[in-house]
Amino acid sequence: MFFPKKSKALDYVSEQTGVVVKTAQVFDELARDFKLLKDNALALERLEKNGDEFVHLISREVEETFILPMDKEDIQRLTQLLDTIIDKIEEAANRLVIYHIKETTPAIEEFSKRIVESIKQIETAVKLIHERKYLSAELAESCKKLHELEEDGDKIHREALRALMGETPKNQVLSIIKLKDIYLLLEDTLDTCEDAAILFETFKIKYG
Repeated sequence: MFFPKKSKALDYVSEQTGVVVKTAQVFDELARDFKLLKDNALALERLEKNGDEFVHLISREVEETFILPMDKEDIQRLTQLLDTIIDKIEEAANRLVIYHIKETTPAIEEFSKRIVESIKQIETAVKLIHERKYLSAELAESCKKLHELEEDGDKIHREALRALMGETPKNQVLSIIKLKDIYLLLEDTLDTCEDAAILFETFKIKYG
């Protein structure tokens, strides 16, 4: 008798989310202490490769498994979003190294705090989705917090740009350009976290 293979897709997504959590934690460490910048940037490169492995693993799983807990396109959209978050965090650390940024700034620290909190909410949401609790109040609350954290990111970005424009023009132009680029990337990371909330909300409608 043929028994369909039980899908491990959401198990793997949960493991991938663990990589996202670790990525945010490692970046937060360096955001608060630039003495850790080079070592943590290397650690983030390894985590980014680990994240890529999960994308390939999950892609194979959804293609090879007959019965899935969700539409395969939805699983792939979720795993790609998680991978994008990892990529953006790793890229932010990489640019800090490439640009020879010598010390952290209040904006980098504030962005990092919001990213860590956003990913905690994503971790909670993925756990609830794995448990098929699409209509739970906890999932709705995580989505709400992700939207609020993205709004915080917009405010941090505006304030950071305002502070940069107050720098001495001639000898700070290059520094302004570098930091502006990093701030934009960190804000974009929070935007992607909010994209995850929007995806979770579609799951609520589709599967709840």
